[in-house]
Amino acid sequence: MNRRHTRAKSGLLILLIVGGMAGSAFGQLRATTASGNSNGRESVGRFVNNYCVECHNGDDKVAGLDLEALSLEDLDRHPQAWENVVRRLDARQMPPAGWIRPNGRTYDSIVSQLAGSLDRIASEHPSPGRTDTF
Repeated sequence: MNRRHTRAKSGLLILLIVGGMAGSAFGQLRATTASGNSNGRESVGRFVNNYCVECHNGDDKVAGLDLEALSLEDLDRHPQAWENVVRRLDARQMPPAGWIRPNGRTYDSIVSQLAGSLDRIASEHPSPGRTDTF
């Protein structure tokens, strides 16, 4: 059986598990990223592993994105990459049509938690923009 069919079968089981955890585990991401608790990060990490790294890995780097190299601890070091991920998920552009996709509740939860974490990081480390004088 090829990788896509294997992924589809295992993805269905994972989808059911991740979908059920969306309300609790994903809701903790913002707090756990700050506190060091890894439960929220692990849940989001599983989401990324289940739906994203098939294409966005170190070997394939579809669209130049390697999510295997960007861990959730890198949210503050690579905010633009994670903002792009949030935009694609929010628009339901990823995973592409024909691939196993999360349900709407899971999409909403992951987008909300990643966006919330990025917003928190931006408020803790504001970028004043260009500060040079003319």
